[in-house]
Parts: sequence; C-alpha cells; structure tokens
Amino acid sequence: MPLQKLQFKPGVNRDQTNYTNEGGWFECNKIRFRSGYPQKIGGWLRYGLYTIVGTCRQTFNWITTASDNYLAMGTSRKLYIDAGQTLYDITPIRATSVSPATNNCFTTVNGSKTVTVAIASHGATDGSYVTFSGVVGPIGGIPQAEFNAQFIIIRVDANSFRIVTSTAATSSTSGGGTAITAAFQINIGNDIGVAGYGWGAGAWSRGAWDSGASTPVFSAQRDWFLGNFDNDLVANIRNGTIYYWQYSGGVATRATPLATTTINSIAPADVPTEATQILVSQNHKHLLALGATPYGGGAFDPLLFF
Repeated sequence: MPLQKLQFKPGVNRDQTNYTNEGGWFECNKIRFRSGYPQKIGGWLRYGLYTIVGTCRQTFNWITTASDNYLAMGTSRKLYIDAGQTLYDITPIRATSVSPATNNCFTTVNGSKTVTVAIASHGATDGSYVTFSGVVGPIGGIPQAEFNAQFIIIRVDANSFRIVTSTAATSSTSGGGTAITAAFQINIGNDIGVAGYGWGAGAWSRGAWDSGASTPVFSAQRDWFLGNFDNDLVANIRNGTIYYWQYSGGVATRATPLATTTINSIAPADVPTEATQILVSQNHKHLLALGATPYGGGAFDPLLFF
C-alpha cells in the first residue's frame, strides 16, 4: 500500500463528534495553530507583580460599560479583583468590633512579637484576617503604625486571639486607646477537601477510646462562584452567603452581603441568606440561586431554585 500524506484541517472543531470530524482536530490542550499547523505552548509569562493568598478555585473576567477590564479571583482565603495588573483585596467583612469592646485590648510580653488581643465573642478562626484602625501607641515599645494594619490571627480563644507584629515588645503592658476598630474578614476556608475517620473526628464519648469516628468527617475545600450583574460583581461561597461588589464604589471597595444591599428594587429581606451556587442570566438580568433558603426565611433547601 503506497504511503499517503495526511493533511489535517487547522483549528479545533467541537460542533461535530470526533468521528464525523475526520481529518480535523477535536480536542487539544495548550496549543495554538500557526500556518495551519499546531504549535505547542512556548512558555509562561508572569501577569502582574503581585502574589495572591490562598488556593485560587475560580477566576471570572468581565468588561464594564466604561471598558474597564476586571478579573475577579476567589481563593481559599481571599476575594480579589485585578484591574490593570493591580490587585485589590475585596474580601467581605464578617463583623466589626468597636469601643467599648476594643478598649485597650492589646497585651504585649517583653521580648515577644506575639500580641494578645482581648475582644469577647470575636467569632474568628485560626488563620483568618483582622484589620485594626484607631490604635494609639506605642504599646510595649511596638510602634503605633504596626498595630493599624491587617493581621493573620494565629491562635483563638473564646474571648481573645493572638497576632504577630514585626517588632518585638520592650515591655509587658496593655493599651491601644478607646477608639479602636477591629474589622474581621470572613473566616478562611480549606485549600483542599479532607475526609477521614481520625481521632477526635467524632462526638466526645461516642465509641471506644481512640477508635475514631464511626462515619467519615468531610471538610470541603473553599469554592467560589462568580458572575457579573451589569458592571457589578456577584459572588458566593458554596453553601454560603451571596456577596455583591458595586462598580460605582471603586476597586478598593469591599464586597458586602447582598442581603444588606438594595439592588434593582430587590428588598434585602428577599435575598437568600445561603446558596449552593449562583448564576447570572445575562440576557434577562436574573440572578439565580441553585439551592437556597426559602423566600421569607426558613431552613436551607439544596433542591430549591430561587
């Protein structure tokens, strides 16, 4: 049988099956076509000079009516917007504590960079973020500017938590003033999903000592679902709150719970407090929740389409 020259059609055609698209390309990965022939990817270029925090699970790109090109990124720890290769942290604020709960809440230990912050019922978890403002210092020799900043919470108790400053304290003392604001970002999620029967996974005193849990305990990874509602961004964490970022507020404005925002005459009380996943119908401008709490309140229903 004589040799035949095989001439493949350029481009990837998914309109037909891989059988009917004989002589063409049906599936590819990291290639482009040049002069009718596939060419492998030539390498990667870094986009921007910033570094995101956490594991990114979804990105979403949209262009506003003013031709602003935005990229939203949801990670296990943060929610970001990229605008012109500049990164903006728009992670929602979960709770804000003010005076008198925050009065002179900082306690330092001589020679240590670890500071204990006494704020009752803060609700934070290890690894989550808090931003302080209005702190008057220095406190224990640590400059005032170091306290008026964002911190990672390294250890929590019911009515206090710990942060780490750049400068070690030169004395053991407490202080900070009476005009302190502590803004707690939404608690962080998991980088990956983890399941197991490990020790301590089950309820206390259930089963034999050191036997582990009788059913697996699963900690899901943090997944974001993102979309644009006209120029604005809507986002939600799987089985969590729906958030809304307004374009008119500027790129440095944080996202807020949709249930606290009036948009297109939608009453805040009518917004589901929990949703499995959101979608936006661009043709009809409908915001859809797949799995949600019922209209007017009630228990979460994973089969409810809202």
